[in-house]
Amino acid sequence: MMHKPENGDHLGTGRKGGGTVDLKALAGKPFLKRYVLWFAVALAAFAVIGFLILPPIVKSVLVKQLSEKLHRPVEIRTIRINPFALSVRVDGFSMKDRAGSGPFLSFEELYLDLQAASLVRGGPVLREILLRSPSVTVVRNEDLTYNFSDILDEFASKPSEKDKPLRYSLNNIRIVGGSVDFDDRPKHTRHTVRDLSIAIPFLSNLPYAVDVHVQPAFEANVNGTLVGLQGMTKPYSASRETTLDLSIRDFNIPHYLEYVPVRLKFRVPSGALDAKTVLSFSQPAGKSPSVALTGSVTLKNLSITDSKDAPVLRLPSLFMASGSLEPLARRAKLDNVVISSPEVFLVREKTGALNVVSLLPERGDKAETDKEKGPGSSFSVEVGAFHLAGGKASYSDFSAPKPFEATAILDLSARYRQVSGEAGDEALLSGLEANLSSLRLRRRGEKEDFIHIPETGVKGADIDLAKKTATVEEAATSKGLLQVTREKDGTLDLAKVLPPAEGTAMKASPLPRKSAEKVTPQPEWLVKVKKASLQQYTVEAVDQTPGDPVTVRVSPLDVTAEDLSTEKNSRGKVSLKATLNKTGKVAIGGAVGVNPVSADLNVNIRTIDIVPFQPYIAEKISISLTGGNISARGKLTLAARGDTIRTAYAGEASVTNLATVDKVTSEDFLKWDSLHLDGIKVATAPLSMAIRQVALTDFYSRLVVTPEGTLNVQGIVKKEGQAPAGETAAASPDNNVAAKPPESAAPPTPVTIETVSFQGGRINFTDHFIKPNYSANLLEIGGRVSGLSSEETRMAEVDLRGKLENYAPLEITGKINPLRNDLFVDLKIDFKDMDLSPLTPYSGRYAGYTIEKGKLFLSLKYLIVKRKLDAINSVFLDQFTFGDAVDSPDATKLPVRLAVALLKNRKGEISLDLPLSGSLDDPKFSLWGVVVKIILNLLVKAATSPFALLGALFGGGEELSYLEFNYGKDAPDVPAEAKLKNLVKALHDRPALKLEIAGHVDVEKDREALRQILFDRKVRSQKLKDLVKKGGEAPLLDNVVVDAKEYPEYLKKAYREEKFPKPRNFIGLVKDLPVPEMEKLMYTHLQVTDDDLRRLAQRRVKAVKDYLIASKQVEPERVFLVEPKTLAPERKEKQKDSRVVFVLK
Repeated sequence: MMHKPENGDHLGTGRKGGGTVDLKALAGKPFLKRYVLWFAVALAAFAVIGFLILPPIVKSVLVKQLSEKLHRPVEIRTIRINPFALSVRVDGFSMKDRAGSGPFLSFEELYLDLQAASLVRGGPVLREILLRSPSVTVVRNEDLTYNFSDILDEFASKPSEKDKPLRYSLNNIRIVGGSVDFDDRPKHTRHTVRDLSIAIPFLSNLPYAVDVHVQPAFEANVNGTLVGLQGMTKPYSASRETTLDLSIRDFNIPHYLEYVPVRLKFRVPSGALDAKTVLSFSQPAGKSPSVALTGSVTLKNLSITDSKDAPVLRLPSLFMASGSLEPLARRAKLDNVVISSPEVFLVREKTGALNVVSLLPERGDKAETDKEKGPGSSFSVEVGAFHLAGGKASYSDFSAPKPFEATAILDLSARYRQVSGEAGDEALLSGLEANLSSLRLRRRGEKEDFIHIPETGVKGADIDLAKKTATVEEAATSKGLLQVTREKDGTLDLAKVLPPAEGTAMKASPLPRKSAEKVTPQPEWLVKVKKASLQQYTVEAVDQTPGDPVTVRVSPLDVTAEDLSTEKNSRGKVSLKATLNKTGKVAIGGAVGVNPVSADLNVNIRTIDIVPFQPYIAEKISISLTGGNISARGKLTLAARGDTIRTAYAGEASVTNLATVDKVTSEDFLKWDSLHLDGIKVATAPLSMAIRQVALTDFYSRLVVTPEGTLNVQGIVKKEGQAPAGETAAASPDNNVAAKPPESAAPPTPVTIETVSFQGGRINFTDHFIKPNYSANLLEIGGRVSGLSSEETRMAEVDLRGKLENYAPLEITGKINPLRNDLFVDLKIDFKDMDLSPLTPYSGRYAGYTIEKGKLFLSLKYLIVKRKLDAINSVFLDQFTFGDAVDSPDATKLPVRLAVALLKNRKGEISLDLPLSGSLDDPKFSLWGVVVKIILNLLVKAATSPFALLGALFGGGEELSYLEFNYGKDAPDVPAEAKLKNLVKALHDRPALKLEIAGHVDVEKDREALRQILFDRKVRSQKLKDLVKKGGEAPLLDNVVVDAKEYPEYLKKAYREEKFPKPRNFIGLVKDLPVPEMEKLMYTHLQVTDDDLRRLAQRRVKAVKDYLIASKQVEPERVFLVEPKTLAPERKEKQKDSRVVFVLK
């Protein structure tokens, strides 16, 4: 009923200036009427849409969408919406099972009271939620799936949405009159829940307060048994705190786990849960609501196996005392966590997958998960005390090339705190103390552990996972055993224990980043270890890469460290002491750094036996080590420079009591008492070496020629990559192709060795190829080489001395530089007073004679500059004499005796200078090959051209082998006498030589010359007769001189005495003829026979012999006249047939 105003009453009156409004006048305004009208129309439309139009549309959409999404028929009786109260009521909801034959889910009423604050809070805020008479029918099928498993599988297969987490505030939640029917068909049982009532004051992650009038409660009739929980709200509490006590005892986990709708990949044969907790709800004014759970939870006798019933976890007891678990605030605080005697069984299958990983549900990509975190996604965890006692772990790896098993016992205690959120992440593990005992690793099928560590402990460790820092007060391990083997392929067996890291290929080839993407550098871990120790360890290493395995045993091994840290430029201390193969002692100690890598270490190594390392040497050298020790003392430094680490050592080193045996002969090969290197300075990056002194004392070496004729040192060093015979030509490039110019040589490594000294050296040489065998000893070898350097201009002084068999001194002096790029040598080698008779086995075999006596003196000079050799080999033999002939098939057919006779002077001396030169870069050049070639040429020359050899010594050359005569003459002329003088000199200086003389004539020219001589003699004889008649002195016929005036007279007398028929006059007297006609007739009738020529040759031979003997320097018994087979000699160019030929014997 509306009140009408009386007369005089005004809806709005007022005096001018009184501030009152005339409502009646205002109501008459047209614009206001329009606004009111539009508001009324909008309000009416809102009501019509909300009350009448929207409900059927929502109902239709819900029925259709739910039926399609859930694949089940859905029915809704009515939906009522109050747009003014913002409430929704759904009545008569029902959903059949997928076959449509039975009920699945239904409820009588669902009431939702939405608050307008939802529009500004970014999430739904519901003042009240009421679900009345819900009914659920759950069926567990024979295949252990449920009648709703298809719904879970479908939603699980869809990709997760990347929306921000939902924010909400749900208040006054009630479920009234609910029922559940559970049909467990595999077990042929049914379970029922009736009169289910649940009351929850609120569930919220929004700081929004709603009037809460619901007390927490739970009530149900489960299989006829009434179960109820009632909460309590503190009266007059500003935070409206409400608590609910929850107590569980011996909750059978396996029994109820069977009804989990998700198919599990593991089994739980046993396990029970005890819980005594208090669930509290509170919402202080103006703050976010909170839910907290406090109390304790105990997990007992939990056992987990895989699908094949293989054990995975055995947990006798896990106790957790919760200070506070607040899921809405994403915060958890555990006062105490105690795990007693757990057993974990880890197995890596052949595929590389861990059994525990395969039992877990699949996880999404971590990077995507991190991106999905939004505001409010932080979570903090704090553990006041964590204790693990008697934990055992067993690990079996079937993916490794050599499967193995590992077991260990772990005791651990710590505190843990984790907070993650927008302000940053924090994860701190503090007060960590752990003890790992009885760690054993054993390969399958073997009886011994390859790793056994009885005790390892860590104390006082604090680890900040977020800041990547770790501090350890003390870490210690003792009495461990580690066996490691290097396989024949060069890999370590321990590397094969664990499979290769997954994703290696992806790491090697990362996906390209977009140019706009920025990579935030991650901080490196900062680790500090204040004290660490490794005591009484044993390491056994076997290297199978050599032909014979190398075994090294290090025991005991003690290592201590202090103040180690990965902090930049931080340094700590390290000490290592070890015994190697029972006798070797190793001590290393000093300062070390990790970031960057650095070290200043004192090194002391004593008497390490090198015999166990023989197989390494056997790969390259065919000798056996039978003794030897290595020692070293000095300072080792390491310093990182960018990507390289510079290493330097300064100190001394020595190899003592070395003994080696030739594998072929089983005899000593090389021995020494001491090789000591003092003042060593070696560095890398760049490489350099300096040594103050190298001293080799009391050394012995044995050189042997085998019965096959090879030198033992030739087979000592094994050759690698040698091409088989016959392949060289195929592999070689065409000879016509020009050789590439040599590349410029790199600068030599800086090397200096101030002094290399030798003392007490012995070298034994034995030749088994020669029969009888030969043996010699070079003794008292000593001396020094001073100033070795790789510098181009520095030359080392050489002074080495020794004795052959204690009496023949050897001296090597000069300068060398073998360390520079091009070898420099300027050496003089003097070998004196070497007795040659012991070399009879060689002379007998190769020369065919024994050596009766003789001594050798050698003076060799070698100069090598720019790889060019110039050498002078001066050989001096004193009283060298061949003895008896030896029947040897290998003996030369050359006249060695003649060669000796040619070379040996009257004093019994032979002096030879054998110069040679060549390039060391010439592959055909061989020093000793050239020397042998010179000697062979000398022998050949002695056989074929002995006078050329003799002439080279005394002058005359090859012309000494003959003596030419004027035609018809039998007396040497002046040039011939000069040649005879040289021959006399040579024969006198070579008393062992014998000379054979054979005379020859030029048949034609000597015959004409003899005819001319006979004609002249006939003429001279006529004058000689006159001289005799006159009583004058009668000269020799050849000395008679007939002048031109006398010649016609004496010619006529000679003509008349001739007996050949002469022209006569008419009275029968001999007719006088002119001189030419008389000469012609006499020449015509003068006869020179071969006997005349032969007698001419004999006179020539006799004249030469008489000259030689008359010199008193050539004994008659050394000169022999030989009857030639022919009058004329063998024709030779530039030689007259009218000559005497000499042959040396």
